[in-house]
Amino acid sequence: MRFTRETGLAIPGLVPFARTRATGPHVSEGHIQVYVGQRDDAAEALPVTDGIMFRWFDVETMEQLTMCAWAHRMILAHQSRAGRAATSESRHRSEGSELLTANHVHEEPRILAKGVQPQAGHGRQSVSPAWMPAEQYAETVLKATAFACLLFTDEHDNPLQLRAVYSRTHPWQLVGGTMDPGERPWETALRECREETGIAFEGPAKLLASIFGQPGKEWPYATIGFVFEGGRLTSDQIRSVVLDPAEHDDARVLPLPEWQPLMPRRDFARLEAVMEARRTGTAAFFDSWDWEDQ
Repeated sequence: MRFTRETGLAIPGLVPFARTRATGPHVSEGHIQVYVGQRDDAAEALPVTDGIMFRWFDVETMEQLTMCAWAHRMILAHQSRAGRAATSESRHRSEGSELLTANHVHEEPRILAKGVQPQAGHGRQSVSPAWMPAEQYAETVLKATAFACLLFTDEHDNPLQLRAVYSRTHPWQLVGGTMDPGERPWETALRECREETGIAFEGPAKLLASIFGQPGKEWPYATIGFVFEGGRLTSDQIRSVVLDPAEHDDARVLPLPEWQPLMPRRDFARLEAVMEARRTGTAAFFDSWDWEDQ
């Protein structure tokens, strides 16, 4: 049954409850058989194979959700038949939960709502979304930090990097840093450039690479980055770089192969991708700068 496919839960002793007709936007019209079963699980822990997530809701909250009209009718009908009003009575009970499997409705009374993107056509029924409140949904989505950098090279296309005093794992880095709240990537790159080197770079803004990394033990969030073209610096400009000793203690310009033994494998692979983007004029997408297995 679809409920089992979507949640991985087997519900023994399902009992037919009602047959209803599905109508409305994003729903293929037809009849739906609704069943009653009993289950009490942590919805957030359910595996999702079709949709975004599952979440229990009090029936009181149902009126705030966008859901199929037929599911709304079935929930109210089930509450009425059970002799209960849609109140918060179930908050004081810890077991004996019931659910309607067609839209996964908890009788105690709570709703197991599946958040999905509305679809149409393709020869199959599309499910209208049952959205949770925005602040709750925000707690479930990907958390990420973002950074922005500039690639500077000397006149022979050898990349400039700075040695960080705060990271033994990632010692050599491009000019740049973490985005502050309210900043846009290009603004971050310019600010970090001034702070880290004293260079007042003005642009233009040309994206060389987009970076993505999965979280790991060293850092609990995903990482999203943007590397912009900084251009070529003269020898005098490189010598005039002013470092902030609280962040960096050295600035070097080396041919690309000489950077490899000084950097973690994925850091060097990222630098290679950025340099290739400079060479070809085609922006790179580097999505394997993960915090694990550096």
